[in-house]
Amino acid sequence: MTKTLITHIDDFDFLGWRIQRHRRKGDTRRFAYNNPSKTALASTTGKVKTICRRPAIVKLWSDEANLHKSA
Repeated sequence: MTKTLITHIDDFDFLGWRIQRHRRKGDTRRFAYNNPSKTALASTTGKVKTICRRPAIVKLWSDEANLHKSA
């Protein structure tokens, strides 16, 4: 019994990356393209939004801006 499954690389997600094979315009060869998957992008975007929307950080930034204005 083998544990490895050999599959064709047409279009799949692997470890947060979307792997696709396409032909370039005017070329017969196929090339693999790697892009972040939609779920990975959504996860990262959500984390950034929660960090940026924290009231403590906004207060810290406004306090720092006030320090620079008074100096």
